[in-house]
Amino acid sequence: MKRVVQLIFVTVLVSMVIISCAQEKGPEASAIAFMEAVSSMDFEKAAEYATPETQEMLGFLGMMSAEMSEEELQEVTGTKFTHVNTEMREGTAFVTLSADGQEQTLTLEEVDGTWLVALDKEDLDKEL
Repeated sequence: MKRVVQLIFVTVLVSMVIISCAQEKGPEASAIAFMEAVSSMDFEKAAEYATPETQEMLGFLGMMSAEMSEEELQEVTGTKFTHVNTEMREGTAFVTLSADGQEQTLTLEEVDGTWLVALDKEDLDKEL
């Protein structure tokens, strides 16, 4: 009986680890990590979750943030994001996040098994 309980415990533990790892690699986790890095003005970290085109835009944002005052930086840094919804269409994920009562939808593309944020110029224009 004791062996059966141990086997059940190990099975549940392994299942939880597998589920946890799978969730961390989904588009939602990439979207949240990207937005939290951007919100912390850590554009190098954000680039890890971005397509090459988006990485170029992050370079532009980095230059803009260098011109911000200390007050402006404190106003925008450290925002926490929560997942609201994910919609999948043809290998693309549309992840809606919420922060401070406002929602934002990010487009993510799966590249070599990794979900990357794919912003375009119109997305950047909306945010500025």
